[in-house]
Amino acid sequence: MQQPEFTAEAHVDEFAALFPDAPSKAAVALAAMDGPGITTAMRGQCPVDARFEIGSITKTMTATLLASLAADDVLALDDDLERWVPAAAGKGLKLQALATHTSGLPRLAPNNLWQALAHPRNPYVGYSAKRAEKGLRAVPAAAASLDPAPHQYSNFGYQLLGLALERASGQSYQQMLKERITGPLGMTSTGVRDGVPRDGDGGVEIPGHAGGRAVPHWDQPMPGAGGVESTIGDMARYLAACAHPADDAPGEAIRLAQSPRLVVAKGKEIGLGWIRWDARVLWHNGKTGGFCSSMALDPQSGRGMVLLASSTSGSGSVLDQRVIRLVRDGR
Repeated sequence: MQQPEFTAEAHVDEFAALFPDAPSKAAVALAAMDGPGITTAMRGQCPVDARFEIGSITKTMTATLLASLAADDVLALDDDLERWVPAAAGKGLKLQALATHTSGLPRLAPNNLWQALAHPRNPYVGYSAKRAEKGLRAVPAAAASLDPAPHQYSNFGYQLLGLALERASGQSYQQMLKERITGPLGMTSTGVRDGVPRDGDGGVEIPGHAGGRAVPHWDQPMPGAGGVESTIGDMARYLAACAHPADDAPGEAIRLAQSPRLVVAKGKEIGLGWIRWDARVLWHNGKTGGFCSSMALDPQSGRGMVLLASSTSGSGSVLDQRVIRLVRDGR
């Protein structure tokens, strides 16, 4: 049997089938890259410019901003967090450790746990820089000085990293994103929720779904961990830029962010934000209350894929494994 072409249209239905609420309520959008060509396809309730929460794929953008500011000598990867966030004094937290999840910080701040449990549909609402610094003071000294450094995925770490970048640059996260990534790449409908027009040329806001029901969007006052929204068209541009970094400032920052920093498991390395499987496939996924996403690219083969869905009813591990395998093997 001849295998299907590596196009979005050839594979979108198999992903849409993972989301039982997609045909009548939720939206599924897929971008597939094969060498220089990129195709997109959509299913369900999906306007062509639908804007999705991309969740933790945001971390790859935050890490690229870190690399960009380092290239401009605004900061250094081994700067202490306390240079920008005084609450980190004495904890031994380096910016690079935040970006590689080797800071020793917990997944959520101690003073964000109760809120996440009490308000799972909007766990970060009202979680400001002031509250984050208070939460940081309650965390014991980090384990980042251990050798080998422990790897512990931390949304809190990326919230603090985004805050440090804002203070170092003197700009909001949205301003940095537009100036250093989305603007140069032509991603006109991408940004943090409060920084993107609700409709019109900023894309169309669509509802997320969980358990077959529409759920609220997440409010993330500290967006560095997962606060970006985007369209499939913009994410196709981001995919191409990450697969073929240009010889310019954004391309240099992307390459620096993708470079592996440490091995965290057999066949698994981590760079600044990016996870690399089997020394080939660069990957990250994302999930919020009503959206999920997965993105992978293989510079060696020239294949890449981005999936965006306005639902969390699909099987996350199956979805991610399928995206990675398709990009790695082409089938």
